[in-house]
Amino acid sequence: MADFFSEPTKPMTNAPDRADRLQPPPPPRDERLGTEVNGRHRYRIVSKLGKGGFGAVYLAETLVEGPGAPPPHVAIKFFENIAGMTATSLVKRELSALMSLRSSRIPAAYDWHIGEDTAFMVSQYYPDASLVELLDRVGTLSEEAVWRFLEDILSALHDAHRAGFLHLDIKPSNILCDGNGGFVLADFGLAQAVHVVEGKAMTPGLGTRGYRAPEQRAALVEEFDLRTDLYGVGATAWSILTGIELSREYNLFQDYDPENKHAFPRPSRFVPQCSPFLEETILNLVSMHPSDRPGSSAEVLRDIRNHTRPNLLLPPERGSRGENILPTEVTQILDELMDPLWCSLLSEGSLGSSLVRFDEGEYLGKEGEESYRTFILLKGRIEITRRDVLLIEEEREGTFLGEIASLTGTCRTASMRAKCQSWLIEFNTAELERFVLQHPAIASRLIRSLAERLRTESIRATEVTPMEPDEV
Repeated sequence: MADFFSEPTKPMTNAPDRADRLQPPPPPRDERLGTEVNGRHRYRIVSKLGKGGFGAVYLAETLVEGPGAPPPHVAIKFFENIAGMTATSLVKRELSALMSLRSSRIPAAYDWHIGEDTAFMVSQYYPDASLVELLDRVGTLSEEAVWRFLEDILSALHDAHRAGFLHLDIKPSNILCDGNGGFVLADFGLAQAVHVVEGKAMTPGLGTRGYRAPEQRAALVEEFDLRTDLYGVGATAWSILTGIELSREYNLFQDYDPENKHAFPRPSRFVPQCSPFLEETILNLVSMHPSDRPGSSAEVLRDIRNHTRPNLLLPPERGSRGENILPTEVTQILDELMDPLWCSLLSEGSLGSSLVRFDEGEYLGKEGEESYRTFILLKGRIEITRRDVLLIEEEREGTFLGEIASLTGTCRTASMRAKCQSWLIEFNTAELERFVLQHPAIASRLIRSLAERLRTESIRATEVTPMEPDEV
Protein backbone atom coordinates (compact mmCIF):
# COMPACT_ATOMS: atom_id res chain seq x y z
CA MET A 1 0.00 0.00 0.00
CA ALA A 2 1.40 3.31 -0.93
CA ASP A 3 2.41 5.71 1.83
CA PHE A 4 -0.30 8.37 2.12
CA PHE A 5 2.28 11.02 3.05
CA SER A 6 4.85 10.20 0.33
CA GLU A 7 3.68 13.15 -1.79
CA PRO A 8 2.36 16.53 -0.73
CA THR A 9 -1.34 16.94 -0.81
CA LYS A 10 -2.39 18.99 -3.85
CA PRO A 11 -5.06 21.63 -3.67
CA MET A 12 -8.48 20.59 -4.86
CA THR A 13 -9.01 23.87 -6.75
CA ASN A 14 -7.36 25.55 -9.71
CA ALA A 15 -6.24 28.55 -7.60
CA PRO A 16 -2.56 29.50 -8.04
CA ASP A 17 -0.24 28.70 -5.16
CA ARG A 18 0.87 31.53 -2.81
CA ALA A 19 4.17 32.22 -4.63
CA ASP A 20 2.32 32.79 -7.88
CA ARG A 21 -0.23 35.04 -6.23
CA LEU A 22 2.53 37.30 -4.84
CA GLN A 23 4.21 37.86 -8.21
CA PRO A 24 3.32 41.22 -9.80
CA PRO A 25 1.78 40.99 -13.24
CA PRO A 26 4.32 41.45 -16.04
CA PRO A 27 4.45 45.01 -17.38
CA PRO A 28 2.67 45.55 -20.67
CA ARG A 29 5.00 45.36 -23.62
CA ASP A 30 6.07 48.73 -25.00
CA GLU A 31 4.74 48.80 -28.56
CA ARG A 32 7.52 51.14 -29.69
CA LEU A 33 10.32 48.63 -28.99
CA GLY A 34 11.75 47.19 -32.21
CA THR A 35 9.81 49.56 -34.45
CA GLU A 36 11.27 51.95 -36.99
CA VAL A 37 10.60 55.67 -37.06
CA ASN A 38 11.48 58.28 -39.67
CA GLY A 39 12.61 61.86 -39.35
CA ARG A 40 15.02 63.06 -41.98
CA HIS A 41 16.76 59.72 -41.28
CA ARG A 42 15.55 56.27 -40.15
CA TYR A 43 15.91 54.81 -36.66
CA ARG A 44 15.05 51.55 -34.86
CA ILE A 45 13.89 51.77 -31.24
CA VAL A 46 16.08 49.55 -29.03
CA SER A 47 15.10 50.16 -25.39
CA LYS A 48 13.35 52.59 -23.10
CA LEU A 49 15.63 54.94 -21.17
CA GLY A 50 13.04 56.69 -19.03
CA LYS A 51 9.82 58.67 -18.82
CA GLY A 52 9.25 62.25 -17.75
CA GLY A 53 6.50 64.81 -17.56
CA PHE A 54 6.48 65.45 -21.32
CA GLY A 55 6.92 61.92 -22.67
CA ALA A 56 9.32 58.99 -22.91
CA VAL A 57 12.96 58.73 -24.02
CA TYR A 58 14.33 55.72 -25.93
CA LEU A 59 17.68 54.45 -27.12
CA ALA A 60 17.63 53.96 -30.90
CA GLU A 61 19.92 52.74 -33.67
CA THR A 62 20.55 54.97 -36.65
CA LEU A 63 19.78 52.94 -39.80
CA VAL A 64 21.64 55.15 -42.25
CA GLU A 65 25.29 56.00 -42.68
CA GLY A 66 27.30 58.62 -44.47
CA PRO A 67 27.88 62.37 -44.33
CA GLY A 68 25.28 64.22 -42.30
CA ALA A 69 23.93 61.08 -40.61
CA PRO A 70 23.62 61.06 -36.80
CA PRO A 71 25.88 58.75 -34.72
CA PRO A 72 25.10 54.98 -34.63
CA HIS A 73 23.19 55.34 -31.34
CA VAL A 74 20.92 58.25 -30.45
CA ALA A 75 18.30 59.19 -27.88
CA ILE A 76 14.76 59.76 -29.18
CA LYS A 77 12.28 61.70 -27.07
CA PHE A 78 8.61 61.15 -27.92
CA PHE A 79 6.41 63.99 -26.72
CA GLU A 80 2.89 63.65 -25.32
CA ASN A 81 0.09 66.16 -24.97
CA ILE A 82 -0.10 67.72 -21.53
CA ALA A 83 -2.48 70.24 -20.02
CA GLY A 84 -2.38 73.39 -22.11
CA MET A 85 0.39 72.19 -24.45
CA THR A 86 0.32 69.83 -27.43
CA ALA A 87 3.12 67.43 -28.32
CA THR A 88 3.81 69.56 -31.40
CA SER A 89 4.25 72.76 -29.41
CA LEU A 90 6.43 70.95 -26.86
CA VAL A 91 8.83 69.53 -29.44
CA LYS A 92 9.04 72.93 -31.14
CA ARG A 93 9.82 74.58 -27.81
CA GLU A 94 12.71 72.25 -27.03
CA LEU A 95 14.01 72.26 -30.59
CA SER A 96 14.04 76.06 -30.72
CA ALA A 97 16.32 76.02 -27.68
CA LEU A 98 18.66 73.20 -28.69
CA MET A 99 19.08 74.33 -32.28
CA SER A 100 20.15 77.77 -31.04
CA LEU A 101 22.77 76.36 -28.68
CA ARG A 102 26.34 75.26 -29.27
CA SER A 103 27.77 73.80 -26.10
CA SER A 104 29.80 70.74 -25.18
CA ARG A 105 27.71 70.56 -21.98
CA ILE A 106 24.31 70.40 -23.73
CA PRO A 107 23.18 67.43 -25.90
CA ALA A 108 23.15 68.18 -29.62
CA ALA A 109 19.85 67.90 -31.55
CA TYR A 110 20.19 65.85 -34.78
CA ASP A 111 16.73 65.26 -36.15
CA TRP A 112 12.99 65.53 -35.46
CA HIS A 113 9.53 64.66 -36.70
CA ILE A 114 6.35 66.62 -36.18
CA GLY A 115 3.20 64.83 -37.35
CA GLU A 116 -0.46 64.62 -36.47
CA ASP A 117 -0.03 61.47 -34.37
CA THR A 118 3.63 61.55 -33.35
CA ALA A 119 6.16 64.20 -32.41
CA PHE A 120 9.71 63.31 -31.49
CA MET A 121 13.22 64.74 -31.32
CA VAL A 122 16.51 62.90 -31.92
CA SER A 123 19.48 64.01 -29.82
CA GLN A 124 22.90 62.98 -28.59
CA TYR A 125 22.98 59.76 -26.54
CA TYR A 126 25.05 59.46 -23.35
CA PRO A 127 25.47 55.77 -22.45
CA ASP A 128 26.54 56.41 -18.85
CA ALA A 129 24.12 56.81 -15.99
CA SER A 130 22.10 59.93 -15.32
CA LEU A 131 22.91 61.80 -12.12
CA VAL A 132 19.89 60.17 -10.46
CA GLU A 133 21.17 56.68 -11.27
CA LEU A 134 24.64 57.63 -10.09
CA LEU A 135 23.25 58.90 -6.78
CA ASP A 136 21.20 55.71 -6.35
CA ARG A 137 24.49 53.81 -6.43
CA VAL A 138 26.76 56.06 -4.38
CA GLY A 139 24.37 58.13 -2.22
CA THR A 140 26.36 61.38 -2.28
CA LEU A 141 29.11 62.89 -4.41
CA SER A 142 32.56 63.90 -3.21
CA GLU A 143 33.39 67.59 -2.93
CA GLU A 144 35.63 67.26 -5.99
CA ALA A 145 32.71 65.84 -7.98
CA VAL A 146 30.42 68.65 -6.77
CA TRP A 147 32.93 71.24 -7.98
CA ARG A 148 33.01 69.47 -11.36
CA PHE A 149 29.20 69.48 -11.43
CA LEU A 150 29.11 73.22 -10.73
CA GLU A 151 31.67 74.06 -13.42
CA ASP A 152 30.03 71.89 -16.08
CA ILE A 153 26.41 72.92 -15.49
CA LEU A 154 27.25 76.60 -15.04
CA SER A 155 29.16 76.42 -18.35
CA ALA A 156 26.06 74.92 -20.00
CA LEU A 157 23.89 77.67 -18.52
CA HIS A 158 26.32 80.34 -19.66
CA ASP A 159 25.92 79.13 -23.24
CA ALA A 160 22.13 78.85 -22.89
CA HIS A 161 21.77 82.32 -21.37
CA ARG A 162 23.95 83.89 -24.05
CA ALA A 163 21.66 82.31 -26.64
CA GLY A 164 18.66 83.87 -24.87
CA PHE A 165 17.16 80.85 -23.05
CA LEU A 166 16.35 80.00 -19.45
CA HIS A 167 16.22 76.28 -18.56
CA LEU A 168 13.85 76.61 -15.55
CA ASP A 169 13.98 72.94 -14.46
CA ILE A 170 17.46 72.10 -13.22
CA LYS A 171 17.42 68.98 -11.05
CA PRO A 172 19.32 65.65 -10.83
CA SER A 173 17.06 63.83 -13.31
CA ASN A 174 17.92 66.43 -15.98
CA ILE A 175 21.67 65.96 -15.55
CA LEU A 176 23.52 63.29 -17.55
CA CYS A 177 26.99 61.82 -16.89
CA ASP A 178 29.40 62.18 -19.82
CA GLY A 179 31.52 59.11 -19.03
CA ASN A 180 34.61 61.17 -18.19
CA GLY A 181 33.63 62.37 -14.73
CA GLY A 182 31.74 65.34 -16.12
CA PHE A 183 28.10 66.34 -16.44
CA VAL A 184 25.70 67.49 -19.18
CA LEU A 185 22.53 69.58 -18.85
CA ALA A 186 19.61 67.96 -20.69
CA ASP A 187 15.85 68.43 -21.16
CA PHE A 188 15.13 71.94 -22.38
CA GLY A 189 11.41 71.17 -22.57
CA LEU A 190 10.59 74.02 -20.20
CA ALA A 191 13.03 76.46 -21.78
CA GLN A 192 11.76 80.01 -22.01
CA ALA A 193 13.13 83.18 -23.49
CA VAL A 194 15.30 85.07 -21.02
CA HIS A 195 12.45 87.56 -20.53
CA VAL A 196 9.35 85.63 -19.47
CA VAL A 197 6.12 87.59 -19.94
CA GLU A 198 2.99 87.10 -17.84
CA GLY A 199 0.74 84.62 -19.61
CA LYS A 200 3.52 83.29 -21.86
CA ALA A 201 5.07 80.85 -19.37
CA MET A 202 3.23 77.54 -19.25
CA THR A 203 2.41 76.01 -15.86
CA PRO A 204 5.09 73.28 -16.06
CA GLY A 205 7.58 76.12 -16.52
CA LEU A 206 7.22 76.68 -12.81
CA GLY A 207 9.74 73.88 -12.25
CA THR A 208 9.98 70.87 -9.94
CA ARG A 209 9.21 71.10 -6.25
CA GLY A 210 12.28 71.03 -4.06
CA TYR A 211 14.49 72.48 -6.79
CA ARG A 212 12.49 75.44 -8.08
CA ALA A 213 13.28 78.97 -6.97
CA PRO A 214 10.96 80.93 -4.63
CA GLU A 215 9.77 83.06 -7.56
CA GLN A 216 8.78 79.85 -9.38
CA ARG A 217 6.90 78.51 -6.35
CA ALA A 218 4.99 81.80 -6.18
CA ALA A 219 4.40 81.74 -9.98
CA LEU A 220 5.93 85.22 -10.31
CA VAL A 221 6.88 84.64 -13.94
CA GLU A 222 7.71 88.31 -14.45
CA GLU A 223 10.60 87.82 -12.00
CA PHE A 224 12.20 84.87 -13.80
CA ASP A 225 15.70 85.67 -15.05
CA LEU A 226 19.23 84.24 -15.10
CA ARG A 227 19.20 83.99 -11.30
CA THR A 228 16.22 81.63 -11.38
CA ASP A 229 18.39 79.02 -13.10
CA LEU A 230 21.26 79.68 -10.70
CA TYR A 231 18.96 78.73 -7.82
CA GLY A 232 18.28 75.37 -9.50
CA VAL A 233 22.03 74.74 -9.80
CA GLY A 234 22.53 75.56 -6.13
CA ALA A 235 19.64 73.38 -4.98
CA THR A 236 20.94 70.43 -7.02
CA ALA A 237 24.49 70.94 -5.68
CA TRP A 238 23.11 71.06 -2.11
CA SER A 239 21.20 67.81 -2.72
CA ILE A 240 24.06 65.81 -4.26
CA LEU A 241 26.45 66.95 -1.54
CA THR A 242 24.17 66.15 1.41
CA GLY A 243 22.44 63.10 -0.08
CA ILE A 244 18.98 64.60 0.61
CA GLU A 245 16.69 64.22 -2.43
CA LEU A 246 14.74 67.46 -2.37
CA SER A 247 11.75 66.44 -4.48
CA ARG A 248 10.97 63.75 -1.86
CA GLU A 249 12.09 65.62 1.25
CA TYR A 250 11.21 69.19 0.35
CA ASN A 251 8.71 69.36 3.24
CA LEU A 252 11.72 69.21 5.56
CA PHE A 253 12.62 72.74 4.53
CA GLN A 254 9.29 74.17 3.46
CA ASP A 255 9.08 76.08 6.73
CA TYR A 256 12.82 76.40 7.27
CA ASP A 257 13.50 79.66 9.13
CA PRO A 258 11.55 82.15 6.99
CA GLU A 259 13.82 84.92 8.30
CA ASN A 260 16.88 83.19 6.85
CA LYS A 261 18.12 84.56 3.54
CA HIS A 262 18.91 81.03 2.28
CA ALA A 263 16.45 78.30 1.31
CA PHE A 264 18.33 75.47 3.07
CA PRO A 265 20.55 74.99 6.13
CA ARG A 266 24.30 75.05 5.76
CA PRO A 267 25.57 71.87 4.04
CA SER A 268 28.13 71.42 6.84
CA ARG A 269 25.24 70.55 9.15
CA PHE A 270 24.99 67.29 7.18
CA VAL A 271 28.53 67.07 5.76
CA PRO A 272 30.90 68.37 8.48
CA GLN A 273 33.94 68.13 6.21
CA CYS A 274 32.42 70.46 3.59
CA SER A 275 34.86 73.26 2.77
CA PRO A 276 33.75 76.81 3.69
CA PHE A 277 34.11 78.11 0.11
CA LEU A 278 31.93 75.36 -1.38
CA GLU A 279 29.35 75.98 1.34
CA GLU A 280 29.24 79.73 0.67
CA THR A 281 29.09 79.17 -3.10
CA ILE A 282 26.05 76.91 -2.76
CA LEU A 283 24.31 79.12 -0.19
CA ASN A 284 24.73 82.21 -2.38
CA LEU A 285 23.05 80.34 -5.25
CA VAL A 286 20.06 79.32 -3.08
CA SER A 287 19.43 82.77 -1.64
CA MET A 288 15.72 83.33 -1.24
CA HIS A 289 15.72 86.67 -3.03
CA PRO A 290 17.19 86.96 -6.55
CA SER A 291 19.05 90.16 -5.65
CA ASP A 292 21.17 88.17 -3.17
CA ARG A 293 22.22 85.63 -5.82
CA PRO A 294 25.11 86.16 -8.27
CA GLY A 295 24.23 88.04 -11.45
CA SER A 296 25.30 85.41 -13.99
CA SER A 297 26.76 81.94 -14.41
CA ALA A 298 29.96 83.56 -15.74
CA GLU A 299 30.34 85.44 -12.46
CA VAL A 300 30.09 82.23 -10.42
CA LEU A 301 32.46 80.40 -12.76
CA ARG A 302 35.02 83.17 -12.32
CA ASP A 303 34.87 82.84 -8.54
CA ILE A 304 35.14 79.04 -8.70
CA ARG A 305 38.10 79.10 -11.08
CA ASN A 306 39.89 81.77 -9.09
CA HIS A 307 39.49 79.56 -6.02
CA THR A 308 40.67 76.36 -7.70
CA ARG A 309 43.56 78.22 -9.43
CA PRO A 310 44.99 80.45 -6.70
CA ASN A 311 47.46 82.12 -9.05
CA LEU A 312 44.50 83.99 -10.58
CA LEU A 313 43.33 86.88 -8.41
CA LEU A 314 39.82 88.26 -8.12
CA PRO A 315 39.54 91.88 -9.23
CA PRO A 316 39.47 94.09 -6.15
CA GLU A 317 36.20 95.72 -5.11
CA ARG A 318 36.41 99.30 -6.35
CA GLY A 319 34.39 102.42 -5.71
CA SER A 320 32.18 103.53 -2.80
CA ARG A 321 28.69 102.12 -2.40
CA GLY A 322 25.71 101.95 -0.07
CA GLU A 323 26.33 103.37 3.38
CA ASN A 324 29.47 105.12 2.12
CA ILE A 325 27.30 107.43 0.00
CA LEU A 326 25.55 110.23 1.90
CA PRO A 327 21.93 111.25 1.13
CA THR A 328 23.16 114.80 0.57
CA GLU A 329 25.47 113.54 -2.20
CA VAL A 330 22.55 111.80 -3.93
CA THR A 331 20.51 115.02 -3.70
CA GLN A 332 23.36 116.99 -5.24
CA ILE A 333 23.65 114.56 -8.17
CA LEU A 334 19.89 114.81 -8.75
CA ASP A 335 20.13 118.60 -8.88
CA GLU A 336 22.90 118.42 -11.49
CA LEU A 337 21.41 115.77 -13.81
CA MET A 338 20.04 117.06 -17.09
CA ASP A 339 18.25 113.97 -18.43
CA PRO A 340 14.72 113.72 -16.94
CA LEU A 341 14.78 109.90 -17.34
CA TRP A 342 17.76 109.45 -15.01
CA CYS A 343 16.39 112.09 -12.63
CA SER A 344 13.12 110.20 -12.39
CA LEU A 345 14.73 106.77 -11.89
CA LEU A 346 17.16 108.01 -9.27
CA SER A 347 14.63 110.13 -7.37
CA GLU A 348 12.09 107.31 -7.09
CA GLY A 349 14.69 105.28 -5.20
CA SER A 350 14.80 102.24 -7.48
CA LEU A 351 18.46 102.87 -8.35
CA GLY A 352 19.72 104.08 -4.98
CA SER A 353 21.41 100.79 -4.09
CA SER A 354 23.09 100.68 -7.52
CA LEU A 355 24.76 104.08 -7.19
CA VAL A 356 28.57 104.01 -6.94
CA ARG A 357 31.24 106.71 -6.65
CA PHE A 358 34.76 106.43 -8.09
CA ASP A 359 37.42 108.90 -7.01
CA GLU A 360 40.05 110.31 -9.36
CA GLY A 361 42.48 107.61 -10.55
CA GLU A 362 40.30 104.66 -9.48
CA TYR A 363 39.70 101.90 -12.03
CA LEU A 364 36.20 100.72 -12.89
CA GLY A 365 37.80 97.70 -14.54
CA LYS A 366 41.06 96.67 -16.16
CA GLU A 367 41.83 95.15 -19.53
CA GLY A 368 41.87 91.32 -19.45
CA GLU A 369 39.96 91.23 -16.17
CA GLU A 370 37.00 88.93 -15.53
CA SER A 371 34.51 91.47 -14.20
CA TYR A 372 30.85 91.18 -15.16
CA ARG A 373 29.60 94.65 -14.24
CA THR A 374 28.05 97.33 -16.43
CA PHE A 375 28.20 101.02 -15.54
CA ILE A 376 26.06 103.99 -16.63
CA LEU A 377 27.83 107.32 -16.27
CA LEU A 378 25.82 110.02 -14.49
CA LYS A 379 28.49 112.59 -13.67
CA GLY A 380 32.25 112.81 -14.18
CA ARG A 381 34.73 111.69 -16.83
CA ILE A 382 36.00 108.17 -17.61
CA GLU A 383 39.17 107.41 -19.55
CA ILE A 384 39.08 104.24 -21.70
CA THR A 385 42.40 102.75 -22.81
CA ARG A 386 43.62 99.62 -24.57
CA ARG A 387 47.25 98.53 -24.26
CA ASP A 388 47.86 101.89 -22.55
CA VAL A 389 46.63 103.73 -25.67
CA LEU A 390 43.79 106.18 -25.11
CA LEU A 391 40.64 105.19 -27.02
CA ILE A 392 38.20 107.79 -25.75
CA GLU A 393 37.21 109.90 -22.75
CA GLU A 394 33.51 109.64 -21.88
CA GLU A 395 31.66 112.34 -19.97
CA ARG A 396 28.20 112.17 -21.51
CA GLU A 397 25.41 111.59 -19.05
CA GLY A 398 23.79 108.16 -19.59
CA THR A 399 26.76 106.55 -21.38
CA PHE A 400 26.98 102.75 -21.01
CA LEU A 401 30.41 101.37 -20.01
CA GLY A 402 31.54 97.74 -19.78
CA GLU A 403 28.27 96.27 -21.05
CA ILE A 404 29.90 93.93 -23.59
CA ALA A 405 31.85 92.00 -20.93
CA SER A 406 28.73 91.78 -18.79
CA LEU A 407 26.40 90.56 -21.54
CA THR A 408 28.83 88.13 -23.18
CA GLY A 409 30.63 86.81 -20.10
CA THR A 410 34.04 87.61 -21.61
CA CYS A 411 37.06 89.38 -20.18
CA ARG A 412 37.29 93.15 -20.45
CA THR A 413 38.90 94.35 -23.68
CA ALA A 414 39.77 97.81 -22.31
CA SER A 415 40.59 99.57 -19.05
CA MET A 416 38.27 102.20 -17.57
CA ARG A 417 39.59 104.78 -15.09
CA ALA A 418 38.01 107.84 -13.46
CA LYS A 419 39.71 111.10 -14.52
CA CYS A 420 37.91 112.96 -11.73
CA GLN A 421 35.38 112.05 -9.06
CA SER A 422 32.67 110.25 -11.03
CA TRP A 423 29.20 108.93 -10.21
CA LEU A 424 27.77 105.88 -11.96
CA ILE A 425 25.00 103.30 -11.73
CA GLU A 426 26.34 99.74 -11.48
CA PHE A 427 24.56 96.55 -12.61
CA ASN A 428 25.42 92.88 -12.72
CA THR A 429 24.28 90.92 -15.78
CA ALA A 430 20.83 89.92 -14.52
CA GLU A 431 20.14 93.41 -13.16
CA LEU A 432 21.14 94.99 -16.47
CA GLU A 433 18.91 92.69 -18.52
CA ARG A 434 15.95 93.31 -16.23
CA PHE A 435 16.53 97.07 -16.17
CA VAL A 436 16.78 97.31 -19.96
CA LEU A 437 13.66 95.19 -20.48
CA GLN A 438 11.67 97.29 -18.03
CA HIS A 439 12.71 100.54 -19.76
CA PRO A 440 12.49 100.29 -23.57
CA ALA A 441 13.95 103.78 -23.96
CA ILE A 442 17.09 102.55 -22.20
CA ALA A 443 17.25 99.54 -24.54
CA SER A 444 17.36 101.77 -27.61
CA ARG A 445 20.09 103.88 -26.00
CA LEU A 446 22.11 100.75 -25.26
CA ILE A 447 21.86 99.60 -28.89
CA ARG A 448 22.92 103.02 -30.17
CA SER A 449 25.78 103.10 -27.68
CA LEU A 450 27.06 99.73 -28.87
CA ALA A 451 26.72 100.70 -32.54
CA GLU A 452 28.54 103.98 -32.02
CA ARG A 453 31.34 102.27 -30.10
CA LEU A 454 31.83 99.71 -32.87
CA ARG A 455 31.91 102.49 -35.45
CA THR A 456 34.44 104.53 -33.44
CA GLU A 457 36.71 101.51 -32.91
CA SER A 458 36.49 100.60 -36.58
CA ILE A 459 37.57 104.12 -37.60
CA ARG A 460 40.44 104.11 -35.09
CA ALA A 461 41.62 100.69 -36.29
CA THR A 462 41.73 102.02 -39.88
CA GLU A 463 43.71 105.07 -38.76
CA VAL A 464 46.22 102.98 -36.82
CA THR A 465 46.67 100.36 -39.57
CA PRO A 466 46.56 102.10 -42.99
CA MET A 467 45.28 99.94 -45.83
CA GLU A 468 47.71 98.68 -48.44
CA PRO A 469 47.20 100.03 -51.99
CA ASP A 470 45.67 96.77 -53.22
CA GLU A 471 43.14 96.89 -50.37
CA VAL A 472 41.77 100.30 -51.37
